[in-house]
Amino acid sequence: MKIYETVYSAAFIVLMFTGDKLNQGIALILYIFWQLAIVGLYHRYRSVKNSAIVFYLYTALSILPLFIVKLTPALDNDKPSIIGFLGISYLTFRAVGMIIEMRDGVQKDFKPWHFLRFMVFMPTISSGPIDRYRRFEKDYENVPDRDHYLDMLEKAVRYLFIGFLYKFILSYFFGSVALPDAKSMALAAGTPISWPLLLVMYYYGFYLFFDFAGYSLFAVAISYLLGIQTPMNFNQPFKSKI
Repeated sequence: MKIYETVYSAAFIVLMFTGDKLNQGIALILYIFWQLAIVGLYHRYRSVKNSAIVFYLYTALSILPLFIVKLTPALDNDKPSIIGFLGISYLTFRAVGMIIEMRDGVQKDFKPWHFLRFMVFMPTISSGPIDRYRRFEKDYENVPDRDHYLDMLEKAVRYLFIGFLYKFILSYFFGSVALPDAKSMALAAGTPISWPLLLVMYYYGFYLFFDFAGYSLFAVAISYLLGIQTPMNFNQPFKSKI
């Protein structure tokens, strides 16, 4: 299972970041080395000391590539940064999460190969769902038995079908069918507040939810096929309370 996951992730990452995306592939490699150095150095420091200032410094250094990528278009006529690539935001979440858990004392060891494997896990590399290193590592090191894997396979198939419903049917309906009509009615109403404007708000919200939730379900399903029980991003968000 481990070899299968490694080969699968490596093959698809190569396909994702070659051809016209080769520059992004190079940026990804440089970024991974940067985060390996930052997290590794902070782990070495944290094993002997625990200064808040040093923690903030290493956190800032981990976030720095993402900050540059987000700031560059605003400073250079909307030109993308040469160090940007698909998934940099989510990889930054993972790296910063490692630093925070090291600071809190819950993550005591650091194995570069294991960290690299966590960072470039293909199903979730571009848009999540967000996962924690310790949870991922536990799944990776404990290969499921036959019955457990068959149960994961059943869930994976179900998530794929639900993801298809969300991504290609419901998201399309709200974003490409319902939303344009609601926008036209809102503009025709000619008032700051109207029922069509309320529909625009909800239709756009549903479009974003089903689009992203559909992708997340695909990512979770593929993770299950590889023996990793990636957590869900969404749990009835429209029913949630603050």
